[in-house]
Amino acid sequence: PPAKPLFVNSFQKESIEWKKVRNLYRQKINEPLINVKTHRGNSIKVTQEHPFLVARQEGLVWVKSSQLRIGDYICMASYINSTHNLCLGQDLPSLLAWQITEGWESSKKYACSITQKGEGCFILQDLAQKVLKSTVKIQKPKKGCTFIRFYSNAYGNLLTSLGYEWGHKSANKKMPSAFSCLDRPTMAKFLQIMFDAEGHAGTCGVEFSSASKRLIEQVKSLLLVFGIRSSFSVMRKCATNGSRIYRTYYRIMISGEDLRIFEKEIKFFYKYKNDVLEKSVSKKHNPNTGIPYISNIQNLIKLGATNSM
Repeated sequence: PPAKPLFVNSFQKESIEWKKVRNLYRQKINEPLINVKTHRGNSIKVTQEHPFLVARQEGLVWVKSSQLRIGDYICMASYINSTHNLCLGQDLPSLLAWQITEGWESSKKYACSITQKGEGCFILQDLAQKVLKSTVKIQKPKKGCTFIRFYSNAYGNLLTSLGYEWGHKSANKKMPSAFSCLDRPTMAKFLQIMFDAEGHAGTCGVEFSSASKRLIEQVKSLLLVFGIRSSFSVMRKCATNGSRIYRTYYRIMISGEDLRIFEKEIKFFYKYKNDVLEKSVSKKHNPNTGIPYISNIQNLIKLGATNSM
């Protein structure tokens, strides 16, 4: 079994659900891997024998990755059914959301600094004091942004017990895998803060960027719990820590009908971002047309598996 809690998307009867991994196995191969990439930017590296469920003119068929063609429609989840059985309250996940996106963590002890400006710093201070049950002071340097700083073994140990890996820099940060099972209102609040910190609302939609590819993948999966699909892209830009170093960032973009669901289920905490979001949603969008929608997926998978034997 995995050394740490590990969850994956699993097809269960009629829906995609988060399931805990019970066992792992390793398969030795001696062949080049194939990188399959979709129009939305999603990609995965697989073996040449790995099958994909593909919608073609002759129907729904299982196709080896080595036999995929440009223009194939690969079946992908538009919704993930979470168990929602992890109830932590909203304060702890909210503080961790700020910590992941705007925080610095010591690799030697459970110490953390989280930057925030304006009114947001007082809101963050109040939140941290509720979670830590101790006084947290706001630091105001002559140069740079205001921030809070705290040290708590109890808080650090609790996060570690949930599967959080403390002390990573921005490129290696990720949320605890157990957070995929948060109750729905808490999950929505967690995502809201993530997008408040690292998200941007524009005329074309909402985007979220991070130096951590793993974090981006996790956010994409959480959005699917609400039926929100997003596109993925890679870009190069200056780091936001003041170093002015160009580095790789990963971005997800929400637009079209998915933007309406985002406004209903997640939205932003800050009013100025919500105002931009509202204007973007009110615009007329062109939904994807010509892409087959498969409703009786369970029966079709069974049929495809039978035909492939």
